[in-house]
Amino acid sequence: MEKNKRVTTPKATTDKALFFIPLAIVIVFCALVALFPEGSAAAFNTIFGVITGNFGWALQWFFFANTIIMVYLAFSKYGNKKLGNEKPEFSTPVWLGMLFAAGTSGVAIYWGFSEWFQYATAPPFGLEPLSREAMNMASTYSFFHWGPSAYGLYATVAVVFGFFFFVKREDTNRPSTACASVIGEKNAKGLLGKIIDIVYMMGIIGAVSAAIGLSTPLISAIIVDLFNIEYTLWIDAGVLIFFTVFFVFGVYGGLQKSMKFISNAKLAMVIGLLAFVFLIGPKSYMLNTFTDSMGTFVSDYFRMMLTTEPHSAGTFPQSWTIFFFAWWSAYALNTGIFLARISRGRSIKQLVLGATGASCVGCWLHFMILGYYGMNAYETGLVNVIEIFQTQGITDAIIAIIKTMPLATVVLVVMLAVMAVSTVTVINSAAYTLSIVSTNNLPANEEPARVNRIFWAIALGALGLVLIFIGGLGPIQTISLSTGILTMVIIIIIFIAFFKYDGKKWDEYMERNEREDREKLAAESEEA
Repeated sequence: MEKNKRVTTPKATTDKALFFIPLAIVIVFCALVALFPEGSAAAFNTIFGVITGNFGWALQWFFFANTIIMVYLAFSKYGNKKLGNEKPEFSTPVWLGMLFAAGTSGVAIYWGFSEWFQYATAPPFGLEPLSREAMNMASTYSFFHWGPSAYGLYATVAVVFGFFFFVKREDTNRPSTACASVIGEKNAKGLLGKIIDIVYMMGIIGAVSAAIGLSTPLISAIIVDLFNIEYTLWIDAGVLIFFTVFFVFGVYGGLQKSMKFISNAKLAMVIGLLAFVFLIGPKSYMLNTFTDSMGTFVSDYFRMMLTTEPHSAGTFPQSWTIFFFAWWSAYALNTGIFLARISRGRSIKQLVLGATGASCVGCWLHFMILGYYGMNAYETGLVNVIEIFQTQGITDAIIAIIKTMPLATVVLVVMLAVMAVSTVTVINSAAYTLSIVSTNNLPANEEPARVNRIFWAIALGALGLVLIFIGGLGPIQTISLSTGILTMVIIIIIFIAFFKYDGKKWDEYMERNEREDREKLAAESEEA
């Protein structure tokens, strides 16, 4: 009989396919855009039109179906099932606070200030631009695009991965594992599994680079205004290079340990900014407009979700609703995994309603306070936001709104800090996730290789800069749309695997877990 037989743990290694293929796609893409900027811009517009015209409806039906799934999970037999038999890791107030924080971000500030005037000048349903009806729909659509349609998808994905983590007890960050019941275990570990994981990674890269491409120009515009310097593309480049270098030094200097503090500081600044604008703003106007918008939101929810405007020349659903649906799809797997990991011990009803409700509240405050402040400033003649937007652009319009506030310079400094910290945390989170996915046999208590994270941070920064270099919202929308459509297919496979196969064994797995826990406890008692 062999004694002291060693059990060797496989060494963590970089998965060459999952590292080099996505990285090569990013490098080739950046090179082509840099060499052929005008042709790339035209290609983006063509691709966007083809995808939205031919496949946009699929995204709309997907989100419609997810609304039904979300309600079913919360109020059916699944509602009372729990993610594991352990007690929740976080208290309910702390957990809800984390979900609330998930709805706050620098990108939400960007859209909170600017979304209404982009909608009002090119409204849906054939409405006259800047009419009373157009303003009403502009104030409503933000709550729709950033509401249950988005966070409900994150919640349903979280339920599935929570099942894998805490019920099936299969700890994985690769969606190919969650597809195994449909595509087969062999395929999940083979070529098809690699393709699924690469699509997942490209979804993260596309979604995050789009966020960087939106937030960086606003950061640059604030710097230009504060220091009274002339804007050039080199300022955008300098901002992204600074963030990337800061991240590199942070990885080697232990910044990772400070990310929780940095994230909490960002949340405090966001709450402070929102509280300040609400206190100095037209409070009755904000609350009345929010109430009116909620009425339209409830009555027109499914109309907004499924409209395609096929009998008019309007492109609002394609330019906005389908774009946002694709963006949420690209983010869904990564965000769902995060929500699942912080929801151990929660019931499905708690997870679905908590993740959807608390995150919506956190996000909606940006639109109710920042958006309605700007809308009121325009309607009362305090600043002609629309003219500035149409002649100078989105970022100048946002700064013009801020300059109508008391202590405008202080607000701009706070905005700069929030946007900068948000960008750093977004790059950090994405680079960390991509590094984990592209590493084989990584123990749960170990960090991925620092060089791996740095490569992904540089790739994300480069792609964000390329999108800024092309200019306009079109390339950002096309990147999100392309990656979102592919990610949607993966999510559908995961849902089929859960509802048709894995989810039916919920009680069986829970009984197994209880038995294993009892045996483990008994063994520990004997050893003691």
